[in-house]
Amino acid sequence: GARFVEQAPFYLFTVFVITYGVEKISMSRALVLNSITIGAVVELFTIPLFGYLSDRVGRRIWYLIGAVLMAIFAFPYFLLMNTGSVVLFSLAVILSLCVFHAWVYGPQAALIAERFGTRSRYSGASLGYQLAAPFAGGLAPIIAVLLLNGKTSLTALGLNGVTIGFGTGSWQAVSIYMIILAVISFLSVLGLKELTHADISSTEAYTVTGADEPAVLAATD
Repeated sequence: GARFVEQAPFYLFTVFVITYGVEKISMSRALVLNSITIGAVVELFTIPLFGYLSDRVGRRIWYLIGAVLMAIFAFPYFLLMNTGSVVLFSLAVILSLCVFHAWVYGPQAALIAERFGTRSRYSGASLGYQLAAPFAGGLAPIIAVLLLNGKTSLTALGLNGVTIGFGTGSWQAVSIYMIILAVISFLSVLGLKELTHADISSTEAYTVTGADEPAVLAATD
């Protein structure tokens, strides 16, 4: 659940926004793509910056703040785009990536990896990381279009000609969806211990599982 606030909004900010900007508020495709590109380029610098800052203040608390900020941004994100202003639209798209997404993406790798002992860290972190991709990320644009229009096609899932619907949609429903994702991640991370300054090279994981302690660790005790 920790990745929901990062994975799903990323696809909303880079995939869904193209459909929304072009079809709903009549922005040019070039403008939308250029805004995404600028946001992504700036994010190249803000991701390591936020990762560094999270190392200083604590990755858990940084991530929790990021989840709250994402929830707060859910409605202003659409309100800025809906003004019809090219400048405000671009600002919303750029900030969504280089600030709000980068805020939670920067510390994420370390936050997940430090939850596992050295013997299971690679497989444990990878499994937890990748499981969120199809459920939070892959479905996000489809769910967002469904919430926006009241119906969506499942062609992206290989179900050609299949459409599901539930009535009248709205952009507000997409904002609420973002808030729900943020709440899920907030609650998921809330129960975690802060391990930013902890020594995670200890043999505790092996003691708990009853596994043999690796010789390289035994030699350092």
